[in-house]
Amino acid sequence: MGVDGTLQIVGGLWAISPTNGTFPEGGWVWMKGNFSVMDLGTSNCYNCTSVNGISNNGIIVGEAFRAGFFTGWLKEAADDDYFVQNGDTVFTGMNSNTDMVGYSAFGGGWLAKGIEVKEGTSDPEKNPAYIQVAYPNSNTTYPFGLNGHDAVVGVYEDETGTHGFLAAPE
Repeated sequence: MGVDGTLQIVGGLWAISPTNGTFPEGGWVWMKGNFSVMDLGTSNCYNCTSVNGISNNGIIVGEAFRAGFFTGWLKEAADDDYFVQNGDTVFTGMNSNTDMVGYSAFGGGWLAKGIEVKEGTSDPEKNPAYIQVAYPNSNTTYPFGLNGHDAVVGVYEDETGTHGFLAAPE
């Protein structure tokens, strides 16, 4: 689901059920031929962690099932942070500027800037400013990745189906 500049790859294993939906069943990191599993210690769910993105400076993002809903998370070295934005929250991409994209069950797609900028002082990332990412005239927008210039890629759904998009700041 993601790769950084050193070819470290992140991803997840998913369970698909016609009655229960689609859920993560395990996250992993691959580096130079070695796999490691990421399980963030989720409650009431066996290894329901997904690793969805990685920045070129090694910050990893994803989602984990915690306290009855999906929570977005990021991991920078030994630091783990968890976020909820309008219901089930999924983090999908992170750039080296610590800007992050994702989506929420009730909030749609968004970009949050500078999540880890002052990490270790007042921990401002607990209440980041979420900037809505919504493709014009779409029903739902899902951003999946971004680069260091905050160009965002993803998909949107409208009455004609699902489409890809690239949104770049002016």
